[in-house]
Amino acid sequence: MLSCESNYPPNTTLNLEAAATAPTELVLLQRPVGGGPALLFIMPFTITLAHLFNTHEPAPIPTRVLTFTLPTIAGYAAGLSGATYLNGQLLVTASVEATHDAVADGAMLGSFMGIINLSVPSSATFARLTWPDGCIYLGKVEGLAVRKHLTPTCIELLLVTDDQAVAPLW
Repeated sequence: MLSCESNYPPNTTLNLEAAATAPTELVLLQRPVGGGPALLFIMPFTITLAHLFNTHEPAPIPTRVLTFTLPTIAGYAAGLSGATYLNGQLLVTASVEATHDAVADGAMLGSFMGIINLSVPSSATFARLTWPDGCIYLGKVEGLAVRKHLTPTCIELLLVTDDQAVAPLW
């Protein structure tokens, strides 16, 4: 779907892990491979859908490509793994595996939740996930969805996890 390799940094292996829709945009999330950059490809929604349903339509080109530095654990960078759009912001998940290989799984070291303002992408913030008792969550969160709005400023999320082997507590 990304029609031009110049839309992302040289020597970047394309590894799209998640997507979210905004009112007029499709946001594709690049999970870094071997320490590469975390990227968001902002695609024109209507043109992208037209191409998906009819490949004779012009291939979409990202209107913006945003680069992010993600949190690390034990020297391993988190990789974007899930997203949903809410009120002008992108809620994302990012997980850390003890591997530099895009295919081979590594021990899970933990996951983060983040908020990215697509208008001010450098303002992204992340928080490490913990259990209600305060213990660090060592699993892999791969997706999220808004379950319900509890109040105007509080939401309940559903998180999708992948039960891979987790690293021991150290």
